[in-house]
Amino acid sequence: MKLFNFKTITLFFFIQFFLSSIYAQVQDGIIDDPGDIAFVAFHDNDDGFSFLFLDDCPAGTEIRFTDEGWNGSAFNSTTAEGEVLWINDTGNTIAAGIVIDITDADDNTAGIQASLGTATEDDLGFTTGVSNEQIYAITGTRAMPGIFLAFVGDTDDGATPASLAGTGLVAGSTALIILDNEGYYTGSLNCNGTIGECSTMINDINNWTLGSFNFPTDVPNTFAGSVFSSNTAPTATSFTASPGPVENAVYTFATANFGYNDTDSDPLNNLLIEIVPTAGTLYVDANNSDTFDGGEELTNGSTVSLANLNAGNLQYIQNGSTNTSFQFEVNDGTENSTGNYVATLNVTALSSITVNDPTVSEGDAGTATLQYTVSLDQAASGTITVDVATSNGTATAGSDYTALGTTTVTFNAGETNKTVDVTVSGDTTLEVDETINLNLTNATGTSTITDATGVGTITNDDSATVTIADVSVNENDGTATITLTLDNAVDGGFDVDLSTADGTATTADGDYTAVTSATETFAGTASETQTFTITLGGDTKVEADETVSISMSGLSPATVASGDIDITDGATLTINNDDQATVTIADVSGNENDGAITVTVTL
Repeated sequence: MKLFNFKTITLFFFIQFFLSSIYAQVQDGIIDDPGDIAFVAFHDNDDGFSFLFLDDCPAGTEIRFTDEGWNGSAFNSTTAEGEVLWINDTGNTIAAGIVIDITDADDNTAGIQASLGTATEDDLGFTTGVSNEQIYAITGTRAMPGIFLAFVGDTDDGATPASLAGTGLVAGSTALIILDNEGYYTGSLNCNGTIGECSTMINDINNWTLGSFNFPTDVPNTFAGSVFSSNTAPTATSFTASPGPVENAVYTFATANFGYNDTDSDPLNNLLIEIVPTAGTLYVDANNSDTFDGGEELTNGSTVSLANLNAGNLQYIQNGSTNTSFQFEVNDGTENSTGNYVATLNVTALSSITVNDPTVSEGDAGTATLQYTVSLDQAASGTITVDVATSNGTATAGSDYTALGTTTVTFNAGETNKTVDVTVSGDTTLEVDETINLNLTNATGTSTITDATGVGTITNDDSATVTIADVSVNENDGTATITLTLDNAVDGGFDVDLSTADGTATTADGDYTAVTSATETFAGTASETQTFTITLGGDTKVEADETVSISMSGLSPATVASGDIDITDGATLTINNDDQATVTIADVSGNENDGAITVTVTL
């Protein structure tokens, strides 16, 4: 078994060396005074040691441990023996009360390790296993030492003794004189009072157990007590949410938004909501639904746990666009900040997307353009898109218009209107006004669709006329056929009634049989004809040609407007006389002396 050889351990912090200075132990958040650390264990077989921070250790602090002897004004050698360099590279302040274990300090077996921070054997030859040795902890280097922070070991090092002279260290207060191979602190782990009283307690040999022990298992990890209980309140940062909330949309806060900082390296514990927003709802999304549910709203004085912050459960929503804010503090588990920090919420109003209801006359041939206008109620603040597509209303894609598949309309910043054109096919068919739907879907950006369908109307500009051809027949033909002709197509067809009226021919004289409101039905095709028959009254009377008037009434279209079909035309039926008469005179004879002769004339 090795004899104990505690060589000098040097603490490096780049502080100018003042041999003649008189040091006072104060907790100032910097490792810069004798007694700011204290050794609490050393171990022979593992070449390891442990030390306790009695003051906070800022990130970047470097501590150099050397097993070289000190003669009162300089180290005996700047190259002999060895050194261990420890660096706080955690990025955070290590709080007072934390113990650091350095294992395998000679870097020979498992490799040198530090329980926190990083340790390296900066100069080879470091051991803790030779008798009459000691360990110094300093800032700076052996050539230019800064502050002597702690000491453990034997000041009688044979030919090269280790002195406390000129170090500012005091045996039993900031230095431990010990004559054994191994040992560790087994006194009280509660330090109450001052840092100096705590240092004296730890450097009292009566509070140590010497000899073999399990290193570092038996070494305490932390100390407690009033010396280590001081807490610096955390701070936060006021901020403006960016990009900010959008009207009627859930906004989620991140933990980083609140700018938490704590010089004690205490983690964020919770967020205190001092004053809630005056508009909208600030809430904790307890069921992770990303919607505001009853019972989730925060009130003045509510707290939000770190777990909920990290989970993105602190959310805000406003069914409007009023700019607002809330006041908050952060908590480090001990106390709240006191900055009256403000989170400013500039709410972006949603642009309402609407579409108009245009009209266009279809024309008799070719095509026409039905132009829709898609509008924003306020200029876009950034890119907004919406998808549009046509669907049949009463018009039919392919025959009445050319369908428009899903097309994206894009509004750039500052724009308010976009047009969408649909091609309409012209024809001469009399039909009702027809409709085409332009449907809006999938709005993006700061927008919402408030009118999802534009109803475009194809206005009918066609008409149709029914004509009746005049006809002439002989009275003894028995009947007269009357023909009606439709010039243009009529969607859905129609019915029309026909009637006769006496001209020079009369029903009273038996010239024809009257027709009253006889209905004729048209299917509605262009150039379509329909006929009806009038019964004639034959006789042998020799008379002049006679006429009958024919007219239309009672128009009843299936779909179109009656006013678009002209039934004002009428016709004349002429009944030609086909009779003739003969006048005969009967022969007669008489005597010349009869005086008169009667002659008979017969029709």
